[in-house]
Parts: sequence; structure tokens; C-alpha cells
Amino acid sequence: MSAPGEWIESAVAGVGVDPETMLPVIVDEAAAEATLAGGDTESRIVVLLARGDAVGAADLLAEARLAEPKNFALKILDMQVLRVSGNPERALHWLRAMVDECAGTEHEAVIEQNLGTMYFATGDFLAASTRFRAALALREAAGEPERLIDSSRRALAAAEARAGRGVE
Repeated sequence: MSAPGEWIESAVAGVGVDPETMLPVIVDEAAAEATLAGGDTESRIVVLLARGDAVGAADLLAEARLAEPKNFALKILDMQVLRVSGNPERALHWLRAMVDECAGTEHEAVIEQNLGTMYFATGDFLAASTRFRAALALREAAGEPERLIDSSRRALAAAEARAGRGVE
């Protein structure tokens, strides 16, 4: 696990991303606890994943998906639950199926970023680099918040380092 100062910022209070694993980690227990107590469903799922509670996250996600079956963020969280549950290959299958559906939409960068995360999880760091690079380019072109651009940049650097190359 990386040192706390190296964690990639996430959108969820109390949660960061470990650049060595691309897994969510608790970076501030009090903030994570507050998110669990009063955050939106998506944020609560992320906290549960960061705590390693894939079953709790899956249960909460299933309830949310019943209420909102077309919610894109919940679809993406399905992929993260699969990954934390030890099945990134299945998540890759579903994400690849979503690529064409999301091409040219505001969701394309999210799909690319998550594909990079899943390839990273399977040890295919070259494919992860390709996907993180695509997400970075899409986020920069769209003028997305610096936090998102930085997360793609740092994920790309981590994947390239694991693939044996430095960031260009």
C-alpha cells in the first residue's frame, strides 16, 4: 500500500485511491464514518468498498439499482463491486460492452478510466496505460475538474511505471 500522501483524491469524503492497487482506501476515518451515516447512496457504497466490505456494498447497490436501474454511476459501481469481489475480468467484459454505447457522451471518460482500473487489476498494465491515457485526453478536452484530470494523470503514471516505462 502506498503512503498516505501518495493516495489519489476521490470524490468521496474520507476515501482515496491507492496508486499501487487502484483500490479505494480510507484516508480519513471520521469523514468516511460521516459519509456512511449521511452521505448519498453512491458515496456510502464507495466507503464500504474502501473498507473491503464487498458484500455490504453489493447489498446496498442492489437496492439502489432496483430503484434506479438506468443510473450510470450505479452501473459503474457494479463494476467496482465485481473488482473488489475478485472478478475484474467480468467487469472488463461489461465495461467493454459499454464502450460503444458511451462513445462521444459525457460518460466516455468514466468508461475509459474504469477500463484502465480493471486492466490494472488484471495485471495488463499496457492496456491500463492506454485506457488511462484516453480518459486523461477526454477529461482535458472536456475541461473537467482538475481533480478528475489529476486522477487520470496519476493512474496513467502508476500503470506506466508498472509496465516498466516512465511517464512521457
